[in-house]
Order: sequence, then structure tokens, then C-alpha cells
Amino acid sequence: MDQFGLLDLFSELRQVKVIVSQAGAVKLTLNGSAIVKKKPYLELTFPAEAWPESQALDQGSQLLLCLHTVDSVFFVNTTIALSLGEGRLLVQAEDFVQERYKRSAERVQAERIELQYWHLDEQGRAVSEAKEAQPLDISSMGIRMKLEQVVEPYQMLGLKISIHEPPMASITCKAQIVRMGLKPDSSVEVAVHFQEIDEQDRQRITEFCYGENLDSEES
Repeated sequence: MDQFGLLDLFSELRQVKVIVSQAGAVKLTLNGSAIVKKKPYLELTFPAEAWPESQALDQGSQLLLCLHTVDSVFFVNTTIALSLGEGRLLVQAEDFVQERYKRSAERVQAERIELQYWHLDEQGRAVSEAKEAQPLDISSMGIRMKLEQVVEPYQMLGLKISIHEPPMASITCKAQIVRMGLKPDSSVEVAVHFQEIDEQDRQRITEFCYGENLDSEES
């Protein structure tokens, strides 16, 4: 499985969507997290509310793991090797397919951007106060940031992105968490994909990325 790059993909805890199919139809969809146990095996963990459903999965059952990154989605075919109890499974990775998102801009560093975020419920309503986040890099498709708190996998967030480079812009949009990693300093690194954003706002981010690329080339 070295060619699979399993350690690169799952060397840190990754949020995944788990799809169980039967006779070609989707039987069950669960949210969980996965990390390398010992290649080619992954430890798959489900939240407590999904334990009853996950315990019904049998050894040898095939699971499709969907891993979203900022620029791609990976579909990983796995087989259950062992039940570890309490919502934990040991699965063997077989192969994968990678599909890249179409990008309208390259990702650039985001030190010159200010960023706030807040949690949204299923109806898209704010359910928390706005908090500051440290933006790391950005493209017109999404942004990677550092938080001081753990967030839920696939959580929808509201974002306020402030660009102070002329023409200045204050962009409010909705985004979905596609990746979360716990860092040694106990901070949380999160990548989100823009879900609902005005196209003029997306164009402003594209222009910002283009300008940052020019600055980096000139320096």
C-alpha cells in the first residue's frame, strides 16, 4: 500500500464520511474519524450517537470512506478487519480514487486577512457567538485556519473574511469543514470548503490570491 500514500493521508486524525452499501444501493451513511493504526490498517471511530448502527457492521463488510481535503475528495475502499468495541473498527484500506476540485485560483498565504467564524445549525442559523480564527491559507474554493477549540466533523460554519488590501472587502459566507487535525500545541487546524458565497465575493478572493502570487514572484 506504499503507492497509496496512506500515511500521508491519515497520519493525523481525519474526518470521514462512511458509506455502507448493499446490492449496489447505499444502506447506511455515518460520520466518523480515521487515523493510521499500522499500514494498511486504519482505526475508524464513530461518535457515541452512531455506536448502535456501527456495532451492526460485520467483520468482512466493505465500507467506502469519503475524505474531503481542500482541493480533492478521496474515495477509499476498505474492509472491516476487526471490531475494537465502543464505536471503533479496524479496517483494511484496499484502494482509492482521487477527484480534484476545479480551482479558479491557487492557494496563497493568508496572513493579511482577518477571519471570524461561528457555528450554524441545520437551517443555517447562527448558534454561537463569532470567534477569531487564525487564517493560514486561502483560495477561491476554501480556507485553512487555526482554531483554539475542537469542532464537529462536517460542521457548517458562518465566516466573515476581511480583506484589507485595496479594494477592501468584508465577505460573509457559509462553509463546511472538510478536514480537521489536532496539532502538538493543542490547537486545531481546520480546512473548510465554501458552500454558499456570492460570486462577486468569490471573485474578490480570486483577485486577492492573484495579487499575492504576483507579490511572491516579485520578491
